[in-house]
Amino acid sequence: MVSVTEYSKQDLSIASSATVFTGLSVLLAEFSIVSTVLEIVTFVQEVFNAREKYPNNSLIQALTKLFDYSRTMSATATDSTADIPVSEAEAAEIVEEVKKEVETVQKERDAAGIVDFTINLLNNVFGGLSQKASPEEIREFKQFLYHLAEQIANAAGEGQFGTGQKISPAEEKVLQTLKATLGV
Repeated sequence: MVSVTEYSKQDLSIASSATVFTGLSVLLAEFSIVSTVLEIVTFVQEVFNAREKYPNNSLIQALTKLFDYSRTMSATATDSTADIPVSEAEAAEIVEEVKKEVETVQKERDAAGIVDFTINLLNNVFGGLSQKASPEEIREFKQFLYHLAEQIANAAGEGQFGTGQKISPAEEKVLQTLKATLGV
């Protein structure tokens, strides 16, 4: 296992993109205002809960520190941002890069296209990360991504007010695709 501080800006950028696009794929599969709000809240909760669920996974620890930093975008070091694995300037760059990537992909693709983009991203993300993260950390990261997707899908039901069936057929299709891609 490498230490949290050994992950590069590129490592964290691809791990962040994988996390965001995994969540976005499920979130956009079945869109309604109420369910989307609940699913976004679930995304944030699950990312931060991963810190406690995977305390020995340096990749997930680095990722959650970056997400915590992006939430606060603090200009001064605090307990939560003092040990982010990259400089604060690089962390801010990663956050902006992922935001721009999401905006670009959303403009160019529909929900199915975003799933395709995510699958392509996931198929390519683990090669670079496997040079630093152990096989166990990669396995846990894949589990984390799938669990994140499942929790988002379960956050609200179908329909305008999110009171229908918990996992819609569209979300189930995305979950099946992610499960096969991640091999979990």
